[in-house]
Amino acid sequence: GSSHAFIMAREKKTQNYWGVLVEKGLRSLNTEQLRIYLDSNIITILRAFRDPIYLKDLPKDNLFTDELQFLKQFENDVVCPIYTKNKIIGMVVFGPKVTGTKYTLEEFNLISVVANQSAFILEQVQQSDEYRDQFARTVRAMLYAMEAKFAFNKGHLIRTANYVSITAKRLGFPISEIKQLGL
Repeated sequence: GSSHAFIMAREKKTQNYWGVLVEKGLRSLNTEQLRIYLDSNIITILRAFRDPIYLKDLPKDNLFTDELQFLKQFENDVVCPIYTKNKIIGMVVFGPKVTGTKYTLEEFNLISVVANQSAFILEQVQQSDEYRDQFARTVRAMLYAMEAKFAFNKGHLIRTANYVSITAKRLGFPISEIKQLGL
């Protein structure tokens, strides 16, 4: 029954900010520009909470201008931090209810459940990304070993993979398939 909802976390471990991973109902906003940097005071404040809380109720001491703008933009929203292994990795945010009423205790509990389920899913996605990276490194190591053994082949496998990727891109394949074909 909320007007909108979204989850913010890091998409990649190399990012220094949380971005919107998934959203529903944020029609008028450019979600690409919604970011909370890892060294921000908002994240420091959220670490003190485990349960859902209205963003307007968060302490605003020592917040930077961009953080205050974020809070003002979503001041009537409810936020719940997402934790894995006692480490905050993101947050789930629900907009005001379309009925205009306040969230009930049962609804706050449901938001906590959503945050916990999100934690599990985000953790699984990060692990699968790590496995994918490990696999790509293994393939590269095997490629270099083959090139070291067969010097006449030097660069052939990389060039072939590049040609396959370029061709797949021009044919309009999705990025995930282009990566698979390149491997």
